[in-house]
Amino acid sequence: MSSNKCRAGNFRRALIESDLLHYVVTLLGQLFSGTHLPVRLSFLSKTKTADAKRGFRDRR
Repeated sequence: MSSNKCRAGNFRRALIESDLLHYVVTLLGQLFSGTHLPVRLSFLSKTKTADAKRGFRDRR
C-alpha cells in the first residue's frame, strides 16, 4: 500500500511541477449514494492564460 501512496504522490508532484494542474474541486462525502468518501475533481490545462499563471481566478 505504501508504494501506491508514493506513486500517487509522485504523480501529483509531477502535475504541479509541469504546471498542468489548473484547479481542484473537493466535493463532500455522501454526495453519491453507496459511498461515504469525499470526491476530488482535478482539472488540467495545457494552455493557461497569463492571468491564470499569476493566480487570478474568475469565480463567476
